[in-house]
Amino acid sequence: MQKILIISSGYYRGEKTHLDQITAIDGISFDIIANKSPKESNVKRFSFSPSSFIKVSKQIKKASYSCIHCHGFRASVFIRLLSILVKLPPIIYTIHGFHSAYQATSIKGITQILMERLLKNCQTSTICVSQSDLDSAIKLDCINKDNSTVIVNGIKPASLTTAPSPIHMFNSDDVICISSGSLEWRKGYDIIIEAAFQLKDMLTIKFIFLGSGPLQEELSNKIDNLGLTKQIYMAGHQTNVAAWLQHSHIYITASRWEGLPYGILEAFQNNLPTIASNAPGIRDCITHNENGFLFELNNPHDLADKLNRLVNDNQLKSNFIEASNARLKNEFNEDIMKQKLKNIYDQFNT
Repeated sequence: MQKILIISSGYYRGEKTHLDQITAIDGISFDIIANKSPKESNVKRFSFSPSSFIKVSKQIKKASYSCIHCHGFRASVFIRLLSILVKLPPIIYTIHGFHSAYQATSIKGITQILMERLLKNCQTSTICVSQSDLDSAIKLDCINKDNSTVIVNGIKPASLTTAPSPIHMFNSDDVICISSGSLEWRKGYDIIIEAAFQLKDMLTIKFIFLGSGPLQEELSNKIDNLGLTKQIYMAGHQTNVAAWLQHSHIYITASRWEGLPYGILEAFQNNLPTIASNAPGIRDCITHNENGFLFELNNPHDLADKLNRLVNDNQLKSNFIEASNARLKNEFNEDIMKQKLKNIYDQFNT
């Protein structure tokens, strides 16, 4: 049986979803190592230390992997630096959001771009989860065009099972607008709060934020200061996101950039019409006015206008849901994603 080492920057949220999908591919045995993972997981960890380099190199030598698949920037730097020191199997590198391209004026972004350029010849194959990522990486000379491809994220169709509603903080006739993801600047929750303030007189429109993160206290204070505590509920981290989505009415994301967000795919999966920022990675899965609304990046007024329109147009909601379901079936399909990935793995199955 073919054996592959997966080394990831993290084993949380979207990364965990993606890795769990990959490791379910039939006929292949996988080992996983991550830089960051929950304490309760059994995933081994690596750090940028001499002992980690030695341990991982010994594991690779002992296990005789057909290839190494690294996910995320930190993991890719670790394994590519190791490949300079010792002989390794072919390296596949999946970029989950080419974040450095959108932070190119920061020291962190510049450093990441330089590292990508220096190490781009170390991987045998590069996978981007969106065309936006691929275009940005090629433009910045961070990957080789000839051995790079796009394999978009995918999920399975929604289950017919409906969980009991966890939404008891609002009335049954309220319009529930839900957002999910880490509470960090990149996710743009501040924009959603400002849009909610624009719509404060429309008392039946309510907002729920699923997730935790470094900006939790700051966002909570902003909600308090704007007098929106009756309109916005911060639900924190939730293990059963589907239950919240199934009993909501509209999905909103205001991210400033993404790879290709599982949150939007889960909204499609649960028949939620979607309003999203016109940002890299997002416009790869939403076509404006076809399967959702795209609003101008960082513009809460535009978000509020589009939300007001969608709330009052049931036919438009139905059109968005129907178009999103078609794309989920034909494009953002987990089985298609896994088969394309297996085709790459098979190239190294000798």
